[in-house]
Amino acid sequence: MAALFKSTVLVLVLAMVLAGCSDFGGSSDDDDDSVGRPTWEVGRYWLYTFNGPDFDEVITRIVVSGEDSDNNYLLGAANEDDAQLHAVLNLDPMLGRVTKDGMAVYENGEEQFVFQFPLKKGKEWQFDFMGHDGWEARVTDRFEDSKFGSKSVVFKIQAENPDGYHLDYYYDSKAKWIRWLELSDPLNAPLVTMTLSSFGTGFTGDTYFYRARDLFDSDYHSTSGSPVVDVDDSFLVDEDGHPRYGSWDVLVYHFDIESGSNGDGFLLLRDRTSSTQASEDIDPDTDKTVLGTIASESGNWSVVVELDGNVDLHVRIAGGIIYEYTVDATVGRY
Repeated sequence: MAALFKSTVLVLVLAMVLAGCSDFGGSSDDDDDSVGRPTWEVGRYWLYTFNGPDFDEVITRIVVSGEDSDNNYLLGAANEDDAQLHAVLNLDPMLGRVTKDGMAVYENGEEQFVFQFPLKKGKEWQFDFMGHDGWEARVTDRFEDSKFGSKSVVFKIQAENPDGYHLDYYYDSKAKWIRWLELSDPLNAPLVTMTLSSFGTGFTGDTYFYRARDLFDSDYHSTSGSPVVDVDDSFLVDEDGHPRYGSWDVLVYHFDIESGSNGDGFLLLRDRTSSTQASEDIDPDTDKTVLGTIASESGNWSVVVELDGNVDLHVRIAGGIIYEYTVDATVGRY
């Protein structure tokens, strides 16, 4: 396994944990005053809740964990399970790196400007984001409110892409980042909703980021009275791993299982030598998700599934390179 990256960071201790909010009412402002690019200090954090139809609610603390030599902020999750979950479900593309000069996120290694600072009502621009290309964005509203305890300037941004997907989100000048974001399909059904609960500075502790790529994603279904589902699928783990950053440290797997009173079965994850590296028995009346990691080995891997009765199973697997940072406000050195 590749060595973990670790850095120790001196943090300016400034307590500022503010109350959350869930709506965006406020006094509309027609003077169209702009808001410039924010700056972040190491230890700044945001607590977000992620919701969607294909996964259970996820609550994650995102932390500015350092800076790299390429003039990027490094963002990590305060819980390693959350970092693994984001790696395999692709919930939060802000994890990893955000450019300091333009606050761009990275999509497949390319900078994407989800915000175009300075923000101003009526401003328009284009970007690719969350696996969808050709977003046409426009700042449609500017207002002020005090949802986080003191006055914030809030900008509403709406975007649509050529396939009819919708992206609506709000920038909060006090939080210095996203207050709320929702990705919807062409029928306006929400796919991912991201809601800011609180934010602050002075975080102390370890944070994690898994640089990841999807390797396998498949659904399996069986119904009562139908023949037993017996499947042996395969996927390739390339020895080169990530196209820029090298071999994978781990494979991250996520199993989403739902079975009826007569449903059962099993799932096996086997490496190139046919050795079982992960397994899961499926019992009747089950509704659960399973998250885990195993050491990565190159070659052809197998996903073996047997289902009987009423069972729905979704298997996701991603390759991951692990980064770990230590942010310590009590240590007077970097």
